Amino acid sequence: MTEITVLGIDPGASGACAAIRLLDAGRDSGPQYVKTLAVWDMPTTYRYDGKQRPNVQSIEEILGIIKPDYAIIEHVHARELFDKGSKRWRNPAAEWSLAQGFGMLLSAVMLSVGAERTHLVTPSVWKSRLGLTASKGGSISMASGLGIPGLSSKVTSGSCRHDWAEAVLLVEYFRQFVHGNEGAKLI
Repeated sequence: MTEITVLGIDPGASGACAAIRLLDAGRDSGPQYVKTLAVWDMPTTYRYDGKQRPNVQSIEEILGIIKPDYAIIEHVHARELFDKGSKRWRNPAAEWSLAQGFGMLLSAVMLSVGAERTHLVTPSVWKSRLGLTASKGGSISMASGLGIPGLSSKVTSGSCRHDWAEAVLLVEYFRQFVHGNEGAKLI
C-alpha cells in the first residue's frame, strides 16, 4: 500500500487547486482518501498587458512544497461564439488570454509532476462521469459530501465557492476513473 498525492486544478484567474492524499490499497478496492493537504485559490499576477494570469512562480513554489505524484487539470476551451443579444460573435482577445494562462499553468505542472503523470479532462467528461450537470450547487454539494478527512470548512460549509469544490471533484474523478487506468483517453 502506497500513499499518493493528487493535485486537482480548476484553471483560470478565478480557479482553485486541491491537493489530496490517497492510499492506494491495490487494484481491487481502488484508492481511498487519507487527508486533505490543502485547497487554495489559483495564485495569479497581472501581466504586462494588464490581464490576470496564473502566477507561475507561486505555483512552482507550492508544487515544490506539496510534491504531488499526479495532477489532473480541467481542460477548458474558449467558447467558440459569445451571445450578445441577437448577435453571436467571437472574442479572440479572451481566447488568447485563456490560452496563455492555461499554457503557463500546464507547463509549470508538467515540469513539476511530469508529463506522463499530468492528466487533462474536459468539464463535460468529468462532470458527466460523476453525474453532475453544469449546476455549481451540485458540485458544492457533492464535494462537501465526499467525507474527505481534513477537508476545509470552506469546502464543506454552505459558503463554499464552486471553484474550490470543482478542484476537489477533479481529484475524485481521478480516484474513480483515472488511477490505475492511466492509458485511458481523458479528453
